[in-house]
Amino acid sequence: MLEKFVDLQDTNDVESFDSALKEFTNNQEKLSFRNYLKDEYIFKLIDCRIKSNLTQSQLADMLDCEKQHISRWETDKTFPNMTTLKKISSVLDIELYDTLLISKA
Repeated sequence: MLEKFVDLQDTNDVESFDSALKEFTNNQEKLSFRNYLKDEYIFKLIDCRIKSNLTQSQLADMLDCEKQHISRWETDKTFPNMTTLKKISSVLDIELYDTLLISKA
């Protein structure tokens, strides 16, 4: 996508350039929003774990995974899959919607 945008910078095709710029901007906004959600998820995971008085090791034991997984999720190295998200919501006694930061409405 970026290559298309850069290639069009030197053309006189204003319509194509504007279209590529708009597409590039929309993609950047989507990435920013996705990063925002990921940051919010990480904060929520840590917050819920601490409020439940659980260490990373204890949560890992309850989820039947290694402590390193919890650490990686909390430091934005990896992201849990859907099955694990369901387990997290069950163990921390929160709605899956809350786990995913999705509004029910």
